[in-house]
Amino acid sequence: MEEFDNYKILMAKLAKTFTQDMHFIKDFKFEVVEFNEEEVVLKFLMQEKLHGNMLQGILHGGATATVLDTAGGMLAIAGTFAKQKHASIEEQLAKIAKAATIDLRIDYLRPGRGKYFLAKAKMVRCGNKIIVIDSYLYNDVDSLIARGIGTYLVDH
Repeated sequence: MEEFDNYKILMAKLAKTFTQDMHFIKDFKFEVVEFNEEEVVLKFLMQEKLHGNMLQGILHGGATATVLDTAGGMLAIAGTFAKQKHASIEEQLAKIAKAATIDLRIDYLRPGRGKYFLAKAKMVRCGNKIIVIDSYLYNDVDSLIARGIGTYLVDH
């Protein structure tokens, strides 16, 4: 039972850290739609400060990359927590203390138009140190705006 309680505590802390505590990220005002060790779904509203093309109101490419990296990073760490449920909270936090994105590739498929967007991340492989995540950004009419593949390093 303690394993499950620790896991729930860690997942709640992780969600809060990635969506509310990081100064650069909190401006997105993410809503966590789905969050477990297999999938992350984040929703955010279009805001003028996220525009890359002010005349057309299109989401900035850097904002797109940030969102996909955020969803991917959350999932990478969640996957690490899930693999180590037997470990204490302190051991878990030590394992991910130096977690980092080591590669992120984004394909920009359509202009980022929409009232809101959904970033979806799915686990490809969760190794002991290297984690690979596929991520997708959809707009409010379910058009795929961008897709990415991220590689994350934990416990180095």
